[in-house]
Formats: sequence, structure tokens, C-alpha cells
Amino acid sequence: MDMVFSKGRVRLFNAGATLLIEKTAESELFRGHLNLVPAEQHTLNLSDCLPRMLDNLYAVLTTSGSPLCSLDDGIHALELALRIRDGV
Repeated sequence: MDMVFSKGRVRLFNAGATLLIEKTAESELFRGHLNLVPAEQHTLNLSDCLPRMLDNLYAVLTTSGSPLCSLDDGIHALELALRIRDGV
């Protein structure tokens, strides 16, 4: 998934395992034009997301613990994802 902004791009690829942040820089070849140049790259470990969510849910249901993510957080994330999908 690519998210393009006026000052750069955020690219999520490799099945969500790699996050690349690119920033704009003046082109060396074409005066007045911008190129995207890599700024940061992160490797994400998403393989343990579901087990961690289940552990947290179990802890909430069996102890007096609280969820790591509230229902409002989840709704906000879904609304944001839908806005990105719809280009709003």
C-alpha cells in the first residue's frame, strides 16, 4: 500500500512486513522537480498480533485488567482506513 503526500510517501509492502518512508528532494537532473528518496525503513513483526490480542482479551475477561485498545480506538482506525480507501 502506498500513501502519497506532498512531502513524501509511506510504503507498506512485503505482505505488511516492511515499512518504507521516502521524502522529497530536489532532482539533480531536472531543476525544479522533486524525486522520492528513501529516508527510513522498518521491518515490522506482525506475526504475533493475533496471539497477543487473544492474550489481552483473556486477561481482560479473567482479571480486572483493561484492554490495550479501546472500542473507540478500533472504530477510529476503521474510519481512517475507510477514508483512505475512499480517497477522502
